[in-house]
Amino acid sequence: MKKQSIMIIGGLIAALACLAAFLFPIGDGLVRTSGALVEAFPGYDFIFTNDAAAITKEASGAMIGAWVLLVIGSVFSVFGLLLPLTGATKFPGFIDIVAGLCLLATGVLFLLAPVVIGLPSVANGSYALGYGFMAGAIAALLGAVIEIALGVLGFTGKKA
Repeated sequence: MKKQSIMIIGGLIAALACLAAFLFPIGDGLVRTSGALVEAFPGYDFIFTNDAAAITKEASGAMIGAWVLLVIGSVFSVFGLLLPLTGATKFPGFIDIVAGLCLLATGVLFLLAPVVIGLPSVANGSYALGYGFMAGAIAALLGAVIEIALGVLGFTGKKA
């Protein structure tokens, strides 16, 4: 299979992973447990705020940064997907590596959400990572691995 075909197919898979990383934080980002009480907060409430819940009235700078990195990584992922159609492989490889690094940082920030948000302590309870940030981080990290692998592929070898 030609290098450009591999880069296009891998780019499609990485772009779908980016889309998944955008959609998963709609679900429960963090879960607060206090005794028998379990309360879930959507992930996007920590990024864009929600005045209805007292805990999410202020946006977290780290979560805004993660979302911005996800947007940048997704845009670069689409560019890295479209540029091999022109026949180039080296510059799309560079674009893929940049997209992969942005997605890697996003995945790490999503996984560290309870720490970087800086939530107050709960009496007899704690905050845990919800499935929204967990699945979003897994999708972002999957996209990062694919994008970095495509970037290395674009830089290595002869033009096919």
